[in-house]
This record gives sequence, C-alpha cells and structure tokens, in this order.
Amino acid sequence: MARLPGHAAAPERPALGAAARLRHARRLVGEHGDRAPPPHGRPECHRVGRGHRLLGRAVAGDPRRLVGAVHRLRPLPLLRCGQARPGGLGRRPLQGQARRAHRLGPGLRHPVRRPRGGAVHAARDRAVEVGVSHALSRWDDAVATLAQALRAKGWHLATAESCTGGLIAAACTAIAGSSDWFERGFVTYSNEAKTELIGVPPALIAQHGAVSAEVAQAMAEGALRAARVELAVAVTGIAGPGGATPGKPVGTVWLAVAQHGATTQPVLLQLDGSRSDVREQTVDAALAALLARAR
Repeated sequence: MARLPGHAAAPERPALGAAARLRHARRLVGEHGDRAPPPHGRPECHRVGRGHRLLGRAVAGDPRRLVGAVHRLRPLPLLRCGQARPGGLGRRPLQGQARRAHRLGPGLRHPVRRPRGGAVHAARDRAVEVGVSHALSRWDDAVATLAQALRAKGWHLATAESCTGGLIAAACTAIAGSSDWFERGFVTYSNEAKTELIGVPPALIAQHGAVSAEVAQAMAEGALRAARVELAVAVTGIAGPGGATPGKPVGTVWLAVAQHGATTQPVLLQLDGSRSDVREQTVDAALAALLARAR
C-alpha cells in the first residue's frame, strides 16, 4: 500500500513544501486525517509503502498531482487500517528481512508461514512430517496384511534395526491400531547399542563383523527376549555410499526373523541403488519375511 504526503491525504492543505510533506508523510491512505500517529512509529526506511521522495520519482512529478486522485480512492476498512499501523494487529514496528523462497531449502518451500517477526520461514516441521508420511504410505498395504495375521494369532512384534535406523518400526506404526500388535523397536546402529540393548556379545561382533549372519541372528533373538514378544525381525547391512569392505559391498544386508519355538535362519540380501533405495528394499524384504512367518 503506497504512502501519500499529508496534503494528498488531507486536501484542506493544498500547498505544502518539502518540510511540511515530510512532517505529514506518516499518514496512510484510508486513515482519518484527525487521528494522531502512533507513538512508536517505524523509522522512515522501514515504513509501509514508499517515502515521499520515492513516490515523487515514481510518478515523475510533484506528488501534489495526486491530490485529485485521493477523491477517487475508496476508504480502507477498519481492519486494514489496523493492520497498516505499526504495532497494530500483531505487527511489530520493525520487521525482519524476508527470505527468498529458493533459500528455504529443498522440500521446505511450501507451505510457507510468516511469523510475527515479519521474516518468511518454511514450516519445516510440517513439511518434513508430510514428506515422511508420504514415504511410509508405500508400505500401508503390506503392514495392514501383517497386522491382520498377527492379530489372528495374538502375536506381538519387535524390531531390531541397524542400517534402516528404525524405518521398519516407523512403517509398522504408520497405520492406526498398531499398538494392538507392535510392541517396540530397537535402533541399534552402533556396536555398543547392539550389546547394551539386545545383548549381542561383543566377541561375536569382533569375530564376524556387525554385518554378518551371526550378528543378524543374535539381534533378532535378543530383541525377542528383551521385548518378550512372539516374533522379532532384525536387519544389519551397508546402505552406502561408504562403508563397503572386501567381500561386503554396498547393498549387503543380513535379515533374520526370530520366533519362539522356531529356528532363526538369516537371509542375505544383495541390493542395488542409492542409500535410500537400499533402506527401502530392506523394509520390503523384512515385511515380506514377517508376513511369511506370521501366516
């Protein structure tokens, strides 16, 4: 909304010099002429609209040309007048500098909100939440089928994850009612976590490595004991792009499903693609293995 000099907003003062225009430049279009300006106005460079000098250059002439145009302007509603005043309706007298959309980061540009400070920020929590929910929805059908099978048997599930970092548990709990059959998830990313949380012997890790059939089996059976459930799944692998060792390239994943009264048989997966691809394919394989055991 542009600012007009005081004589443009109040035609009863038709001849004002530069000093007078400066004194009356704080009046906004649509405000009453007899209303006193706010006690804590903004500095000249931070006011809403343009100062009288910029306005004069914009119309390529003396701003007094606009005196006649004032009569054709519609008065602003009271709500807009309140919004225009510094400090009115939640506005601070000084506003921060807005950030351009391309500086908000990929995937975080929409939705955008403007908090009271005046700067534009991305609603990061909402954007991330929407993105994660969309990614997890790809497993809704598989998880719903698994949930039906577990409910029919009265079983509960636990997970122990290394390379997927809790993604299997997140997929299981993304649908409503998962508390009926999902007990807990262990994210055992480090070797110490594998030992402390689910009892994997340090000597076993030192002998075979964290990415091995022996460790995957120990993780699944340890989660079964720690959570006191009927079924548990464990995954450990190399999602990449780094971490490969001789004989264990990126995409090497060991998966094991443990069940009371049944033998645990680890399965080797050799997966391709990016880090995200490897993790998602691991979740696919884990859900399929669980469903095969629960049926």
